[in-house]
Amino acid sequence: EAQEAGKIPPEFKVTAQFMELYNEEILDLLSPSGEAKGKKSNLKIHEDAGGEIYVDGMSTETVADSNEVLRCLQQGALCRTTASTDMNAVSSRSHALFALKIHQ
Repeated sequence: EAQEAGKIPPEFKVTAQFMELYNEEILDLLSPSGEAKGKKSNLKIHEDAGGEIYVDGMSTETVADSNEVLRCLQQGALCRTTASTDMNAVSSRSHALFALKIHQ
């Protein structure tokens, strides 16, 4: 639309974060070395002056297209905590949050 009007199109930066909540801890599923598995987390949830919620120290990946988003999802899914339950041999036993932020 901007190009048709002869204007410079806006630039966007898209970033991804993937975290897991397990045993009341926040685990970074996109940490560079897969350090989320089996380690105590020091990540904490904060709120800034503008009311935005964020996790201090969380890894952020810049993504350029849907393939990179899927790569982040796959990488993080492999790091999730799993354990056996009576109903499911490979249960996640946790909650996961995948966030995409679009910055203009």
